[in-house]
Amino acid sequence: MISSALSFSFILITTSDSVFFSSSSSSITFCSVSFIETLQDYGLIELTVVEGTGFINAEELTEVERLKRLHYDLQINMEGLDAVRNLLQKMQNIQQEIADLKARLRLYEAI
Repeated sequence: MISSALSFSFILITTSDSVFFSSSSSSITFCSVSFIETLQDYGLIELTVVEGTGFINAEELTEVERLKRLHYDLQINMEGLDAVRNLLQKMQNIQQEIADLKARLRLYEAI
């Protein structure tokens, strides 16, 4: 079965136990359907269901690829993936806050 939707910029090809997907920003990737479902169960990704077919938003494909590499290459379990994802998000937030504070400091130094 080949599925696509206008609001998503990716192609999803599913078989009974595997999923292949691609987008303009990523190469073709293979995962098991159970892995995708487990990611959704843990709240790590969001699936959109249209007429019984699950779709992954194109913006999340990079995240799925990263989680897949962490899980299969580094043997990190789902709880660990959740922890790593949360820590990376906190790190990004702190980096953004530092950038904002540096910009404000430069503004005060210019006075």
